[in-house]
Amino acid sequence: MAESLGLQFDVKTKEGRADRLWQRLKTEKKLLVILDDVWQDVNLKEIGIPFGDDHRGCKVLLTTRDRDICFHMQCQQQVLLSILSKNEAWALFKINAGLRDEDSNLNTVAEEVARECQGLPIALVTVGRALRGKSVDEWEFASTKLKNSQLQHMERIGEQKNAYACLKRL
Repeated sequence: MAESLGLQFDVKTKEGRADRLWQRLKTEKKLLVILDDVWQDVNLKEIGIPFGDDHRGCKVLLTTRDRDICFHMQCQQQVLLSILSKNEAWALFKINAGLRDEDSNLNTVAEEVARECQGLPIALVTVGRALRGKSVDEWEFASTKLKNSQLQHMERIGEQKNAYACLKRL
């Protein structure tokens, strides 16, 4: 983001960089800042993002799996998104894995792999792309690894499941 705003951070301190970013962002009339996959409270002022009365033209969009973060950060509006349905997950997975309907042997193991991703788009896309063009043996190996990773007992960050845990084992 800093490069697209023409910023070079020659300031060495965290506070100095935050102040420089703050000053630069305040010169923009309208601005959208996206914070994706937030796992803990973020002090926007501390990192240099103006908001609220400090900059009415700056909108912050954050994505998180933890509603408590929205509460603690006093988010104004919340939009809840569910995991994908079985059909939606399979469609997304097929696209990213490059699967065709006529690949019946491969599709059987691919459906097992997709099911292990439990409807999480990031897992479906990442695993699908990683296995695109691979042999049936590689697909079966990935399926076994995912099953053994016990996705239902993924590592926790705070009280939240980490979608990346299933990807570590591949």
